[in-house]
Amino acid sequence: MLRYGAVALLIPLALLAACSGSEDKALTKNAACAEGDARADLKGMGSGSGDDDPTMSVEFQIENSTTATCDYDFKFVYTDINGKQQTLTAGMGSQGARTWSAVTPGERRTHDIEDVPSKAPGEDWEDAAGDISSEHLVSFERKPHTD
Repeated sequence: MLRYGAVALLIPLALLAACSGSEDKALTKNAACAEGDARADLKGMGSGSGDDDPTMSVEFQIENSTTATCDYDFKFVYTDINGKQQTLTAGMGSQGARTWSAVTPGERRTHDIEDVPSKAPGEDWEDAAGDISSEHLVSFERKPHTD
C-alpha cells in the first residue's frame, strides 16, 4: 500500500517540475519585451494635411528590437487648430490595436490614423535632439504578446 502512495505523490511532483520548466522559458522569452527603452522602437512619426484642411493623418512607424513577439501601446497628445487637446492611442485607426499586436522580432510596421483634427500652427512634436517629445508622446509601452 505504501508503494502506491509514493507513486501517487511522485506523479504530481513530476508534472509540477515539467510545467515549471516551460514557465521559466516563457518568462525568459517574454521578459525581452520589458527590457530596454521601448521608445527606441518608434522609428518615425509624421503628419500630413492639405492647406487649410481641418483634418490630417498621422503615421507611426515601429520596429521590434527585441528577441520576442511583443504588443505595443501608446498615448500621444497634441493641441489642435482650435486650441483643444487631442489624444491618439494604439486603438485608433483602421486596423486599431491589431496593428500593434504580435509584432515579431525585427518586424517593422506602419500605422496610420486618418481624419484627426489638424495640429496647431507651429506646434513642433520633436524635442531639441530631434526625437518625439515626451510632452507629446506621454506613454509608449512594449509588452509580452499573449495568445
